[in-house]
Amino acid sequence: MAGASQKTKTARGADAGGGAVSGQLEKAILDGANYSIIATDEKGIIRSFNMAAERLLGYRAEEVVDRESIEIIHDPDDVQVRTWHLIVENEEIIEPGFDVLVANARRGIPDEREWIYVRKDGGRFPVRLSITALLGRGSKPDGYVHIAYDITKEKRAQIALQASEERFELIFESSPTGLLMVDSAGAIEMLNVPVERMFGYCREELIGCPVDILLPQSLRSDHARLRKEYMTDQAPRSMGVGREMFGLTKNGKQLPLEVGLTPMKLHGDSFVLCSVVDISERRRQEERLVFLAMHDPLTHLANRNALAREMRHVVAEAREGKCSSLIYLDMDHFKIINDTLGHAAGDRLLTQVAQVLREAVRKNDVVARFGGDEFVALLKGSSMVDAEMIGQRILAEVEKLTFQEGERIFRVGASMGLMPVDGTLTEEQIMSRADAACYQAKTRGRNRLATHSMDEAELMQLRQDAEWIARIKEAMRLGRLELWFQPIVELASNQIVCYEVLVRMNGPGGECLLPSVFMEAVRRGGLTGDLDRYVVRESLKHLAADPTLSLSINLFAQSLGDPGLSAFLWETFQVSRVDPRRVIIEITETEAISNLFLAQNLIKELKQKGYRFALDDIGSGFSSMGYMRRLSIDLVKFGAEFMANLQNDELDRIFIRATAEMARFLKIKCVAEYVRDAKTLALVRELGIDYAQGNYLGRPGRRSLAVCMGGMMANGE
Repeated sequence: MAGASQKTKTARGADAGGGAVSGQLEKAILDGANYSIIATDEKGIIRSFNMAAERLLGYRAEEVVDRESIEIIHDPDDVQVRTWHLIVENEEIIEPGFDVLVANARRGIPDEREWIYVRKDGGRFPVRLSITALLGRGSKPDGYVHIAYDITKEKRAQIALQASEERFELIFESSPTGLLMVDSAGAIEMLNVPVERMFGYCREELIGCPVDILLPQSLRSDHARLRKEYMTDQAPRSMGVGREMFGLTKNGKQLPLEVGLTPMKLHGDSFVLCSVVDISERRRQEERLVFLAMHDPLTHLANRNALAREMRHVVAEAREGKCSSLIYLDMDHFKIINDTLGHAAGDRLLTQVAQVLREAVRKNDVVARFGGDEFVALLKGSSMVDAEMIGQRILAEVEKLTFQEGERIFRVGASMGLMPVDGTLTEEQIMSRADAACYQAKTRGRNRLATHSMDEAELMQLRQDAEWIARIKEAMRLGRLELWFQPIVELASNQIVCYEVLVRMNGPGGECLLPSVFMEAVRRGGLTGDLDRYVVRESLKHLAADPTLSLSINLFAQSLGDPGLSAFLWETFQVSRVDPRRVIIEITETEAISNLFLAQNLIKELKQKGYRFALDDIGSGFSSMGYMRRLSIDLVKFGAEFMANLQNDELDRIFIRATAEMARFLKIKCVAEYVRDAKTLALVRELGIDYAQGNYLGRPGRRSLAVCMGGMMANGE
C-alpha cells in the first residue's frame, strides 16, 4: 500500500522508476475521476489525493499526503456527533477520531452517509462520502478508499423543497377553502379542516379512501372515467374554473359544491389539488333572486314582469283562436285599513286576498299582484261567462274578510273589471280597458264587477289600427320601410362619430311617411318587437358594408322585457361579423324608468357583450340624475323639450348644465339633439355638451352624410 501510495504521490513529478507505466495508469484513473478519491492507510494517514480532491478541498496533493485525514478535512463537530451515534448504536465507548469514520467499513459493512468536509480556506460544505476497506493479509484492512462528491446544490434544493412543502402545508391547512389532495389512483392523501366540517368526516376516516366516497352514487361511474382522462392529460393547466356539482356528506345529505382542479407533481408522483366550496347559501340566494324576479315578495304571487310574459303568450294564442279572459281587482277602502291599523295589518290583508284569488282560479291560470292593492287574474282559455262566475266567487270570498280594532270592525270589499282576451287588442290595451272597467265598478257603488264595453270611437280606432298594421307588415315584407341616418358630431373635433338610425315608410304613391303617422299603430298593434328586429337587421347591412360606420339604434319599451332580444342581437351580430361596440342602443328615459327592472337587466347583459347605451329625452321623467346613476349608460341625450327654446329659457340651460356636470362626474357623455342654428350650437358648446345633432349639422338622409361645419348645413336627400 505504501509503495503504491508513493507512486501516486510522485507521479505528479518525474517518475524514473521501473513502475512508470503502472504509476501513470493509476494516476490517469484517479485523476480522470470527477469525484474526490482519497486513499488512507489503516491509521488514517493520507496516501493518495486525486485532482478532483484538490479542486474540492483547495489543497495540493503534496500538502496533505502523509498527514492525518481526520485533522485536515473533517469537521470536528460532525465527527463528535457521529461518535455519539455509534456509542448509542453499539453500546460501547469509542473515542472521536479516525475509527469513527471507518467503524462500519472495518467490519465489512458498506458505509455511505453525509459528512461535512472542511476546505483549506475553512469553508464547510456537505458531501456524500463512501468509505471502503482495502483488505490485506488475513482479510484485515490495511487501508481505506474515501470517495466523496459535493452535495451542496442537492442540499440547497432539498432545503428549498422542504421549505416549499412546509409553506404549502401551512397554506393548505390555514386556507378557509376546503382543499383535498388526491393521488393518481383517486385516493385522498391530504385534506384540511374545512373539508372535515363540510362533509362531517374526521381526517382519519378519509385519508387513503377513494375520493368517490364524497360523491353521490349517481356520479361515481362517470367520475372514475373523467378522473382517469384528467390524470393522463399532460398538458399544463392552471387552477380550474369552479365547476358546480353535488357532494355527499357522511350523513347522506347531498351538498351543492363548486369544485376547482389543478394537477401537480410532488416527489415525482402525480396528484390533483381540489378546491371545494359549499355553495348552498349562494344557491339559496340565487333561487330567491330568480323567484323575486318574477314574484311579489309579500304575497308570492306573480309580479308585473311575470304577468307581462304570460300576457304576451295568451294574446298570441288569442290571435290563433284560443280566447281567454282577464280580471282586474282593486281593493275598496284599503287605505283606511292601512292607515288606521298600520302597514302590518295592510300586509296581512293583502296576503289573505292573494290566498282567496289562488283558491278561486284554476291551476293553469295566473294570479299577479299588479300594484299596491291591485291584483290581476289571467284566466287562460276561459269564456267571459265562466270568468264572470269566477269573479263573483272572488267578490263573495273577499267580502267575508274583516279586520277589527277594539270595537271597530272594518269590512273589506273589492271592485273588479272584466275584459276578454280575443286577439283584437294588445296587452297594454287590455290592461287599460280592464282598469277602466274596474273604475266603472267603483263609480257604480264598489264591491262589484263591471265589463268594459267599447264606444264607437274605440271601434273606429281599432279598425284604423288594423289597416295600418296590415300596411306596416307588408312594408317590412317588401322592404318599403327605409332607414334614414342623421349624423352625431363630436364638438371637440367637429367630426362625425356616429349616425342615429331613423325609420321612414314609403307610401303607395311613393310619398315618404314620418314615424309620427304610423308609430302609434305599431305600438297598439303589438308590432314593436318585429319593427325593432327589422331595424337591427337592416342596420347590420350598412354596418357590414362600411367598417368605419357606427350607428345609434332606438328600441321600444316593450323590447326591454323581450327575453329573446339579447340572444337575437348576439346571433345576428355574430352572423354579420359586426363588432357590437359599433352600436349604441337608445331607450327613452320615461320608458326606462317605467320598466326600470327590465331596463337594468337588459343594459347589464348587453354591455357585457360590448354594446353601448344612451338614455334619450333625458329630463322628461322624474329624478333624471338619480336614474343616470342606477342605469349603467354611456350617453344621455337632451331632446326637444329642452332644446326647442334653449336660447330663451334660462331654466332649461340651468338644467342642462347641471346634468352635464353630473354626467361628467359619472363618466357619461352628453348629446344635444335638435340643434337647428348657429346660436343653439354655440350655447351647446358653452354648456359643456360633448356631442350634437340636428338639421344645422346634418339633415336625415337615406345614406350616411358628411358634415360641413362653420355654419353650413349638410344637405340630405
